[in-house]
Amino acid sequence: LCGNLQVSAKEISWSQLDQALPMPVDLRDAATALAVRAADFFAKLNQQTLRLTGLPNQEYAVQIDGEPLGVFSAQELAAGINLAEYNTPMQRQAAAVHQLTLKRTGIHHTLWLDTRVPLARQFPDQTPQLEKFAAASAQAVQALAAIQREAARPRPHTFSVRPLDPARQGSAIDTPPADLGPNLALEKKWRSSDANPHGWSAGLTDGIWEGKMPHVYSTHDSPLFPKQVTIDLEKDQTLAHILLGVPAYGSTRTVQVAVSADNQNFQTVGHYTFSLRQAEKRFFSFPAVNARYLRVTFANHYEDSVDGFSPYRGFLADVQAFAPRK
Repeated sequence: LCGNLQVSAKEISWSQLDQALPMPVDLRDAATALAVRAADFFAKLNQQTLRLTGLPNQEYAVQIDGEPLGVFSAQELAAGINLAEYNTPMQRQAAAVHQLTLKRTGIHHTLWLDTRVPLARQFPDQTPQLEKFAAASAQAVQALAAIQREAARPRPHTFSVRPLDPARQGSAIDTPPADLGPNLALEKKWRSSDANPHGWSAGLTDGIWEGKMPHVYSTHDSPLFPKQVTIDLEKDQTLAHILLGVPAYGSTRTVQVAVSADNQNFQTVGHYTFSLRQAEKRFFSFPAVNARYLRVTFANHYEDSVDGFSPYRGFLADVQAFAPRK
């Protein structure tokens, strides 16, 4: 059920209440992700399609309840996006229901097979007390089932689709202007939503554009998008320019750049869609803002695998941040 439709040149938004939740699948588990892809699971059994037709030919940022879902072309939105494959509020609700299912099953198993049945064999003369135990156990399981059913009830969500602002795409540049001063992100620590355990977790802020390991950062290969890497500048800084780039390998497509003072509320300051198989740098300038955190979101990816790397890995050669020009 859809309602509260709002249409303007800058945004299309609406509220939506689905009739069911997607099937929860933990795609962060490599074995599960492989089995799901091999069995064509999503196409056959797990469809939650978002389709918009008639949009102008450009790229659009999609959000659900204010959370970024990804960046898609008009053609991709017209063909349909399967929301079940993304880390959405609906997917997380379904995962919570799944955990309740496991808990209820586990409690039932413990109360009956591990407790009630062995006690009945061990103390056959305690049948009246065991019957009380059985009744209480059944009541506990039923109460948990009621919680589970309520948790499984679909909730309304707010969708928004916004065309990417061409003015925020930044400019091509090799080195930042000399009057920017020091790189405020140099050697700063970061946190990734899809951390790479195989030696690609360095190089994001080392200031080196070599384009080779260990001076290149990469996420791991979870197929769940979007992915983020958030740099902690350690204290509030006045930011007005960000420089980042990608190596000539990997399937990085569109990245969004945002800053925040509290690591909760982020302000988008730029975005860019990189070319496949091409090393590129992008320089973003924006009105000065006080911020401590700098976040790069991998909004999507190319389907092609380059140089043997999984297309689900997001690569960055370096990220640098600068104060306003003096």
